[in-house]
Amino acid sequence: MNRIILLLILLIACFKSYCQITTQPDSVTICENDTAVFTITVAYSDSGFQWQQKIGASWINLVNDTTSNLLLSNVTLLQNGNKYRCIVDTNGNSVDTSIVVLLSVNPLPTVAVINSSGPVIFCQGGSVTLSGNSNGGVWSVGGGTTTTLTANSSGDYFVTATNSCGSTTSNHISIT
Repeated sequence: MNRIILLLILLIACFKSYCQITTQPDSVTICENDTAVFTITVAYSDSGFQWQQKIGASWINLVNDTTSNLLLSNVTLLQNGNKYRCIVDTNGNSVDTSIVVLLSVNPLPTVAVINSSGPVIFCQGGSVTLSGNSNGGVWSVGGGTTTTLTANSSGDYFVTATNSCGSTTSNHISIT
């Protein structure tokens, strides 16, 4: 009987030591300049938290990141691929480590500046070549995605680039 009680005490101690985390953080995919949030949930209200980032082969404590939420504001493309984890302790008595999570940062769309090869005012039958759509954006007139466009009618010409992080528009060239 004493062995059963001892075994139960050891199992409870083991559970408290290694099973504090009830919800692991998830990896996050966001757009550059956005805020990434990693959240961990634990069983004990008196738990302490220390978020870490993997740099090379080492885990480095993040300064002032000692809550159940890790907030990374205004992320840059340089942070793409960073790995994080959280160390949890309960009154210094036990330690548990979360799974490693990944930060994926997608770039905002970019459009090169478009230029004309000549005058933008011409008579009927004339034309001008517009260039600079090096990122595959969509031309406002004709809807194509070529790097150059021959404009032979008046209008407002620009390029719109779109990706999962939004849309952006190039400079406008008015042809008359």
